[in-house]
Amino acid sequence: MIDDVLAAIFKEAAKAGQWLIEKNKELDYTGAAARRYAAHLEERYNTVRVFGMDKPLPLREVFVRVNVLEKITARQRISIDDLRSQFECNRRSFGTAIKTMDGLAVANELAKFIVLGKPGSGKTTFLKFLALQSLDGRLKQKRLPIFVGIRDFADSGKTLFEFINSQFDLCHLPNAVPFVTRILNRGKCQILLDGLDEVNTERRDEVIKEIYDFTEKYSNNQIVLSCRIAAYNHWFDKFTDVEIADFNETQMRNFVHNWFRGEPEVVEQCWRKLNENRRIQELGTNPLLLTLLCLSFNEAMDFPQNRAELYREAIHAFLKKWDSSRRIKRDEILYRGLTAMRKESLFARIAAAAFENDEYFFAQRNLELWILDFIRRLPRVRREAPEPDGEALLKEIEAQHGIFVERASRIYSFAHLTFQEYFTARYLVDNAAKGTIQRLVEHHLTDDRWREIFLLTAEMLDDASQLLLLIDQKCQAIGLNTTVMKYLEASNEVVKASSPYPQPINRALALFKILDHTLQILLVRESNQRSLLTQARELASELAVGIAYELIGTAAIHSTLNWDYAFENAKAHSFAVAFNYDSKLVATELIAFLKANLILIECLNTECCVSESVRQGIVDSLLSSSRFQHPESRPHQPGPDHALA
Repeated sequence: MIDDVLAAIFKEAAKAGQWLIEKNKELDYTGAAARRYAAHLEERYNTVRVFGMDKPLPLREVFVRVNVLEKITARQRISIDDLRSQFECNRRSFGTAIKTMDGLAVANELAKFIVLGKPGSGKTTFLKFLALQSLDGRLKQKRLPIFVGIRDFADSGKTLFEFINSQFDLCHLPNAVPFVTRILNRGKCQILLDGLDEVNTERRDEVIKEIYDFTEKYSNNQIVLSCRIAAYNHWFDKFTDVEIADFNETQMRNFVHNWFRGEPEVVEQCWRKLNENRRIQELGTNPLLLTLLCLSFNEAMDFPQNRAELYREAIHAFLKKWDSSRRIKRDEILYRGLTAMRKESLFARIAAAAFENDEYFFAQRNLELWILDFIRRLPRVRREAPEPDGEALLKEIEAQHGIFVERASRIYSFAHLTFQEYFTARYLVDNAAKGTIQRLVEHHLTDDRWREIFLLTAEMLDDASQLLLLIDQKCQAIGLNTTVMKYLEASNEVVKASSPYPQPINRALALFKILDHTLQILLVRESNQRSLLTQARELASELAVGIAYELIGTAAIHSTLNWDYAFENAKAHSFAVAFNYDSKLVATELIAFLKANLILIECLNTECCVSESVRQGIVDSLLSSSRFQHPESRPHQPGPDHALA
């Protein structure tokens, strides 16, 4: 009888609740209760609202079909060296590529599966979407969706069967027990159990046993669970484990399109801005963080200039806001002294030490030892207290916050390289009194890998004047090299004859033109020399744009500069430089000088706080040969580097 009724219902599934009315005719002759239940499903499942949203959005309109990984990331048996080689190919991407499947295809193929994922990866949203697909009759098997928040069930004190019946009671469906029993026995339900990781530890074993017994008794229904991957411990051996994949570029673009639906110009502008900054776009592979990015962009039709603040918001979303916005109170971390502030100090300490050693992947044991070393320094650890369990601490931190991610079996990294860079800068700022800023400038100014650290550090400092003066001092030290001086003197001579822009811009443009002419002169020479000079020319170009941005302040600097301006005598000076000095040596030293100056102007281009006198003094003297003195005639001035001793 039930099978025949269901078959007839799903043939008439044009409207989302019609089949429920038919299904309940035996118990509800008027259909009113069935309509109420259908309306309840729609109201509960077809909206999504993340903290920061002014109002909920229709899930069907913003949802992007997810992919799931064919293999669980943390169960891969690969080495740190393998991960490192993959990372070297794309400095922003962690881990190895794993094949994916469409999430709906998985739902159509598997009767029992567990949806695993990192915090904010979209597990709950996916389960809600499955409920809507069932409600609309769009899955192969026609089943009644029943959504259960596992935390709500655990707090109710009821059995799982009683809790499911109570969901029908909420809609005033009369005498639901016989109906629910029949459809469960016939395998006509889709049971969606969301958030196993949200159950407190003391109740978890009891809840797992209840779910296990329920799934054994009603095994012919489709049953889907969700859980944060780090909190799952293989409790359900008859279920297939699948993992929500990060958004790929197509899914990110579709999400942006859906978010700003009906505003194609805004979609294109947002997507263009994301592509202009790969570090910000990197965060968008996580649905929660992409939501935050869209909210941020919607406020000013741009992303914040101060990226450190944007990253801080993203990290706080994982540390605090995501759970609190859903009224979830998780177990305290095993060691109570590890407060939110100290967790950030822990992450910063690990990030900086690893980044200094060019490490992005950590063996689990090493990460555990770093955590334990930090814990032992905290004031509440007593000698008589038992040794904390490093593995348990790591797993709780991973499950609760998602800052660390297991990339392969017992190998971890930060969730995003952006997070490691942010926390490295955080460590430098927090420990500036210990000389970290001086060491940063002294040892890493011309290292491309540290560029983002410099920019984030400048933005985080309450006053970045000292950092900028240290960089400026280092630029002067590099510029004292005789061969670099020759290029600066040549460019300064060219500028004297013509100056359509402020002098610092002219000096950078003149240097660019001299290098451009030098390259043409050296076309027949060794290719390695041309490669180095090409790099120097491009750096001079970037420097001109950066200075112009600082002085003119337009977003379209590159198009406003006259790159073909015929500086008088530029070609003659190029000949003199090219043929009187070893171009390979000149280019190598000039590249270091230009990189240092580029970092300086890029720090000024950020939203850093710096006194106007320091800013003006630095910009006015950029690339001016007159500021450089030969080492023997330059008076000795003790600088802040002496503090390193």
